[in-house]
Amino acid sequence: MKKTFILFILLSVTRYGWSQDQAEPLVLPKPSGKFQVGRYGLSLKDPSRQNREIPLFIYYPTTSVSTTSYIIPTDEWRQQYLPVLQKKLGGEAGKAVAFGKAYFTEGLRLNGKEKFPLILFAPGMGWSTLEYSYIIQELVSAGYMVAALNSSPLAPVLQASDGTFIAADKPKDSYQLIADDITFVLHQIKTGSAPLQNITKHIDPARVALAGHSLGGAAALLAADINPEIKAAVNMDGDMMDASLKAAPRGSVLFLNQIPAAFDKKSFTEMQADPDLGWRYQQMTKATAHASQGKYIAIAGMYHSNFQDYALLPTVMIPENIRKYRLGPIDGNKCLQLISKTLISYFDEALNGKKADRAPFEKENPDLRVTTLK
Repeated sequence: MKKTFILFILLSVTRYGWSQDQAEPLVLPKPSGKFQVGRYGLSLKDPSRQNREIPLFIYYPTTSVSTTSYIIPTDEWRQQYLPVLQKKLGGEAGKAVAFGKAYFTEGLRLNGKEKFPLILFAPGMGWSTLEYSYIIQELVSAGYMVAALNSSPLAPVLQASDGTFIAADKPKDSYQLIADDITFVLHQIKTGSAPLQNITKHIDPARVALAGHSLGGAAALLAADINPEIKAAVNMDGDMMDASLKAAPRGSVLFLNQIPAAFDKKSFTEMQADPDLGWRYQQMTKATAHASQGKYIAIAGMYHSNFQDYALLPTVMIPENIRKYRLGPIDGNKCLQLISKTLISYFDEALNGKKADRAPFEKENPDLRVTTLK
C-alpha cells in the first residue's frame, strides 16, 4: 500500500508539476501607465454560426486599486492548461506561467462618462490571449480598452463563462474563422448586446483598432479588410496565409516583426528580393496597397515568442532546445517594453491623432528598425 501511494505521488508530480504553493509563479511588473487595469470575462454565442462560442476578456482602464490576480482565472482551467504549457515550455517554465499573476482588478467596475479607444486582440495559434498579459496591461494603463478574443482553434484550452470547456475546432481555414470571430465580437460591442451594455457606453466607436500575434495578426488584417471602418490594424509577426492573403485594409497598418540576422544590414527592397524569405516582405507591400498608412517595424534580436509573457522568465527556467528557437538574444523585459512602447505610440497616432516626434524614441532605441511602406 505504501509503495502504491508513493508511485501515485511521483506520477502526479510528473504529470502536473508541484503544487501551487511550491511553484514560483511568474508575476508581471506593474503597468507603467496612469491607469490601473480591470478585467471582465464573458462568452458570446453567434447564432448565425450554430451558436459558436467565443470567450473573451475585456480589459479596461480604471482608477480602482489593482492587486495581483491569477492570469488564468480558475483552478480547473489552470489544471487543464498546466500539462499543455509544460509540454511547450518545459516543466518549470510551464508551471510558472500556469500559476502566473498580473496586476489587475477582477470584475466590472466601469463608471463615469469617459469613452476609450478600443483594441480587439487575437492570439497566435496554440495560445490564449492570457499569455500576452504584459502587452495588454501596458495598453490599458495607457488609456486603451482591450477586448481579447480566445477563440478555438487558437487556444488549446478554453473555459466558457458557465464553467464548461470548449471543444477544439479543426476548420479548413483558421484565418477566415478568426476574422469572422473578430467581426462578430466587433458587431456585438458596437450594438451593445446584453452582456456588453455596460461596456459599450465607455467605448468610442470612432476609435477602434485590431491587433494580433502570428495567426491572430494575419486574421486581424483580414478582419480590418472586412470592416473598412477600422482605423488601424497591427500584425505582430504573422505570415499572411490562406484567406488572409487577400487582406487589403483601408486604414493604417503596422507590421511589427522579428528580423532574421542575415537581413540586419539589408534594405527592405533587398529583403523582398530574397529567394527564400522575400515573400514575407512582398506580402507586407501587398497588404498595405490600399491602406491610408503602412509601416514595418522590426526589433533586432527578437524572435517569434518574445511577444509573450514567458519571455520574462529567467533563461535557466526554459530548456535550451525550446529557448533557442522561440526567444531571441534580446533581453525579454527590454523587448516587451519596446513592443509596448511601439504599440502605444502607433495607436496614439492612428486613433488619437497624436503625431509625436519619433526621432528621439528611435535614437534611444537602436534595436528598432522602421520602414515606411506607404
